[in-house]
Amino acid sequence: FLMDYIDGDNYYKVKYPEQNLVRTRAQYKLLTSMEKHYTEMRATVDTIIHSI
Repeated sequence: FLMDYIDGDNYYKVKYPEQNLVRTRAQYKLLTSMEKHYTEMRATVDTIIHSI
């Protein structure tokens, strides 16, 4: 989304001028949350895999 925003919103459709920037911020927030909770997520996946 960030590259599309920088390039003028040509790829993803937007309903308002800064929508791709808002999407970028949301993706970044998700990434930082995933990094913060990586150990817990990994443990959950390991538990599921080992229960199969």
